[in-house]
Amino acid sequence: MPMKLPTPDSFAGDILTRLWITKSVRFESSRRIRKQHSVSRLAISMLSVYVICITVIDLIYRERLHTTYPLLIPLATVVAPIFILIIEAHEGSKHHLVTAERMHRSAQRIQVLHALVEELIAKEAATAEALGAISRDYQDILCDFSEHHENVDYFYVQALYPDVFGATHWRAVARLKIRGLILRGINIWMFPGILIVVPGILLFLMIYLLF
Repeated sequence: MPMKLPTPDSFAGDILTRLWITKSVRFESSRRIRKQHSVSRLAISMLSVYVICITVIDLIYRERLHTTYPLLIPLATVVAPIFILIIEAHEGSKHHLVTAERMHRSAQRIQVLHALVEELIAKEAATAEALGAISRDYQDILCDFSEHHENVDYFYVQALYPDVFGATHWRAVARLKIRGLILRGINIWMFPGILIVVPGILLFLMIYLLF
């Protein structure tokens, strides 16, 4: 949850802000990537279901199909499985779960530093030396985890916590929320959505034309 920074203009407040934003964005990035993986698997499964449906339709209405659309079923049953294999290889090469896990571990390490800064502030022990060491640890974490979150993750955190980013007017809040939610939805659902919806419409049209 967002916190109220005790000294937003101080070195401690600046580090606390950067740590909180980075860990929040990376946690959300991990969630988004895992969701992308799940949605991609759903799309591939739906494509496989469509191929099975075409095969069943061919078995039931073979004579009508071969008379009206002689090349449709052979093409569909050959091209579709190849297309599914290509999509599965492409999605598998992204290593979604590995990247998501690294993002999560990076966020957890930054969260430890964030808690340490809060403790130093509470004990009034936030010296320049202590904060400098934490800042260097923070940079080391960023270097150790070469994967970087995408802008869509930052925008989504802005949408979740607009007050942390200085958005108080309802228009500014609405703008951040709309941008963050829409961009995240597009990032997760656009390509898998096309894979699910377009073949589904084509299959529906084929069934409709048969009857």
